[in-house]
Amino acid sequence: MLALYSQYFENEKHPSSNETLLKAAADAGISEADAKAFIDDRNEGVMDTKLALQEQKGNGIDAVPYIIVEGKRRDFTLEGAKEIEEYEKVLHQVVKEST
Repeated sequence: MLALYSQYFENEKHPSSNETLLKAAADAGISEADAKAFIDDRNEGVMDTKLALQEQKGNGIDAVPYIIVEGKRRDFTLEGAKEIEEYEKVLHQVVKEST
């Protein structure tokens, strides 16, 4: 996953282009033959992805990113794009409630 993020965020490559996916797979240590076979099969993984999306929708998740930070007393949820300060605030709160 980090290899794909790097291709997209650092190198500004389209995340679903075959070239990007092959490069990310190679960076992740996946053989070109295996990666190409997976990428070329447009049906591979579709049902698993649809099921995962349905499961998350059933859990009330409809934003990206959707981050749950598990605290000692309660969990904290961050939905959608947030500023760094909002993440820091939640993490400080978790630490505060844990001591």
